Amino acid sequence: MPDLEKFSQKHGLKVVSIADIIAYRMRTESFVHKVAETILPTAYGEFKAIAFLNDIDQYEHLALVKGEIHPEKEILVRVHSQCLTGMCSAPFAATADPSSRELWRLWRRKASG
Repeated sequence: MPDLEKFSQKHGLKVVSIADIIAYRMRTESFVHKVAETILPTAYGEFKAIAFLNDIDQYEHLALVKGEIHPEKEILVRVHSQCLTGMCSAPFAATADPSSRELWRLWRRKASG
């Protein structure tokens, strides 16, 4: 590295590390992209289902959105870790997780979330 620093000073060049490049890209680029969107009718109201794809690991993510989202207003949010079927089956399955059913009931009472 000392030789590289001498060379860069001699020629008026900047030196950056791979870590610097990675940090810069993480700050300035988006690696998650919307790939699909549809309306999901449920017994608890109508939701917009938005699918996203992560370019880094190819994982897919799904956002269920009710109503209009306004950045200045608080909204109800729930995050799941790769347990989509349990979450989405709650409005339809008698055996669904009680906390998921309660979330759907809360969403029904809220204008957005």
